[in-house]
Amino acid sequence: MPSPQGVVGISFLPQGIAVAVIDHPAGGKPLLRHCQLLESDAANRPERLQKLCRQLSLKKYACHLVLTSENYQLLNVEAPPVAENEMIDALR
Repeated sequence: MPSPQGVVGISFLPQGIAVAVIDHPAGGKPLLRHCQLLESDAANRPERLQKLCRQLSLKKYACHLVLTSENYQLLNVEAPPVAENEMIDALR
């Protein structure tokens, strides 16, 4: 798979979609190309996002979904008494 031109970060918020586009020029530093809050309701979000992707030519960009604290739960647990190489399976 070819390396992406850059990264798009999106986050779904109550008032719309937060979007950040970062370019990764060859041999250069990452550059924030675009940052915007697309105001939208849940019904028109797919169309708004598709339109922005076309306008900014984002087809070859990697996309990352950024979750707000309301969209995930982080639990701290004690390490179970297992060998270190079995830790991941034991925590599931």
